Amino acid sequence: MGDNLLSKVFKNRYAQKHNPFVYFDPIRSDKERCERSVVPLTELSADIQTGTLPNFIFITPNMCNIGHDCSLDTADKWLENLHNELVPALDATGQPYLIVLTFDEGKGNQSCCGLAEGEGGRIAVVLISPSAKKGFQDDTPYTHYSLLKTVSESWGLAYLGHAADEDNVLITAPWK
Repeated sequence: MGDNLLSKVFKNRYAQKHNPFVYFDPIRSDKERCERSVVPLTELSADIQTGTLPNFIFITPNMCNIGHDCSLDTADKWLENLHNELVPALDATGQPYLIVLTFDEGKGNQSCCGLAEGEGGRIAVVLISPSAKKGFQDDTPYTHYSLLKTVSESWGLAYLGHAADEDNVLITAPWK
């Protein structure tokens, strides 16, 4: 396969719809801010090597590494490599951190959070942090908005959209 075709195949694996930041006009309408803040994942290794990790990192894998277009073994290997590079770098800073692994869809029609069957679904969420209780499992019905609310609360930011709804509770139980 020629370099040109190969680069087109990999370029087309990125799905903008999985990157929420490009939907905020204050980011996408400000070319300098967008170029400074929405960067390719390939820059992460350089940030780790130079000790210049940003204070907030949002990573969405491409369509292969997210598990949609390739095997789960491929996605697992990608995540393992990312974990093995990122966690030691975060540990070395001596600062608290949180890595959230979450998914945008579940399998089947199971539901939670007051939604009718087929209008949602249960998804796995894994929290990796020195501040989290090891092996903790929580049956609280959280939503994606609960995660947004928790991030907003920890940064002292106003809640966006449905994160302000009382039904979308803060994630507090997993912390030491």
